[in-house]
This record gives sequence, structure tokens and C-alpha cells, in this order.
Amino acid sequence: MQFTTLIAALTALSLSSAKPLNRRQSATTASLELCTDPNATGDCETLTPAYEICQTLDTTLNDLVSYAKTDSVSYCRMFVNPACTDTDPTLFLDIAPNTIYSDLTIPVNGVDYDNKFSAIHCSYDPQTASVAEAKTKVPSFYKNANAVDSF
Repeated sequence: MQFTTLIAALTALSLSSAKPLNRRQSATTASLELCTDPNATGDCETLTPAYEICQTLDTTLNDLVSYAKTDSVSYCRMFVNPACTDTDPTLFLDIAPNTIYSDLTIPVNGVDYDNKFSAIHCSYDPQTASVAEAKTKVPSFYKNANAVDSF
């Protein structure tokens, strides 16, 4: 009887002190939806790239992306070059948290990005900053240029 009471008390104590899992504290991957046609049509995939690593797109998406959507806490940069080393702003597209590019067949700031992306690099953005703010908070895009994974 005392053993059962002790187990019940310890269980209650451990449950009462447990904290809910906070996605912001434990995030290690982004969630990025990419599609081969505008407006989330065609072949679509939800990728979960690890943060801070350049990751090449596989043949189902490489040079075929016409739609992109980020999750609420990830800042992603999509690259034309599969090594994530582009510094020319016409060769990459920054995507802030909660951003949708529904139709990349339409130029973004005068640049045609449709069917040109080969790699992505995402970072965790705990404050879901705007693209301008995130650029100053996420200088790591070029630190891991040699770390390339593939989906």
C-alpha cells in the first residue's frame, strides 16, 4: 500500500513539474513547402531541412520550383547555385517566416526566379523578424557554404 502511494505521489509530482514542449526552444528543422507550379499546384513537397546547412534539392524540385512557403519561425534563402554561395541578389531569394511566394513565374523585384532554384539554407528566427531584420540576425548563410546535404 505504501509503495503504491509513493509511486502515485512521484507520478503526480513529475507530471505537475513537466513543462510543455515549446517548438521555439527545440526547433532544429524548418518546414518549407515547395511546388513545381504556381499556387501550390503541380508536384508539391514539404521539406524539413536542418537549420544552418546548405541543402540541395533533389531531381523532383531542382530547377522546378514555382511556389514556396515557409513556416512561422524559419527564415530561408533559396539559391540558384547548389553550393549556397551566391552573393549576387539576383541568384538567391530570401523568404521570411510566414511568407508565401505563390507564383514565382511572376518576377520578384524584377528578377525571374521561376524554375531556377537548386538549394536552400534555412535558419531559426525566434522573433519571426522581417526579411530586413533577419538578414542582420542570420549572418550564417556563408559560414556553412561547404556543408551540403541533399534531400
